[in-house]
Amino acid sequence: MLDRSSYHERFLQMLGGDDDAVTPWLADSAHADRLRVYRNNMVTAWADAVLKNYPTVERLVGAEFMRGMAADFVRAHPPQSPVLSLYGNAFPTFIEGFSSAARLPYLADVARFDRAWTESYFAANASALGPGDLSGRGDDEMAELVLQLHPSLRIVAASCNAFEIWKANRTEGKSPNVAYRPMPSAAMVWWSPNGMQDRHLTANEQKFLELIGKGAPLGEALASAAPEQNEPAVLAFFSEALTRGIFIK
Repeated sequence: MLDRSSYHERFLQMLGGDDDAVTPWLADSAHADRLRVYRNNMVTAWADAVLKNYPTVERLVGAEFMRGMAADFVRAHPPQSPVLSLYGNAFPTFIEGFSSAARLPYLADVARFDRAWTESYFAANASALGPGDLSGRGDDEMAELVLQLHPSLRIVAASCNAFEIWKANRTEGKSPNVAYRPMPSAAMVWWSPNGMQDRHLTANEQKFLELIGKGAPLGEALASAAPEQNEPAVLAFFSEALTRGIFIK
């Protein structure tokens, strides 16, 4: 039985390149040619959405290369929603397997920062916790405090200096020449009333935020995130994060 739900699923397959997917619903083979025109228009529209969501990647590879890569991506991963503002979450992983991008080992991680920025920008808003909200609490109470990360916060771990490359190429204008360096690194992206923010993270800072995100009490997260000699640095980071709106009320 040719039901409507099956048709929708097969229609998406046709848009992804399977010419025979909707054949059972066609009364005339000439209709397939008309659908292919529609498919080409949709692929272009979807590829445009990928370009908008990954502007730093486009700046690094150029418009022509980016459009070809995006077209291949949308054929393999057609959107599942008519809302394209968050389309393309699988694009960084797709880049890792895209043979023509193999000479750019940092590109997938740079794409992850573009993705983090987009997700952060469209994340739910929430009132940030400030230093004044914790005033008057004793040491024991602070140690047991369970904090919540701001819903816009995104932490990206990379295998190279991707954040540095991303930061240098995110905005328009002449970009500095940042050399690729294979090295573990991490950074965070979040929204604040002052606009989108980003910051490099040390390994200890990254671990601290990950522990907080898993529900660890503040004292446990501080103690576990760094050896004793590095505790002052993590405490300073906590104070900075509190000031910059990383946690919510």
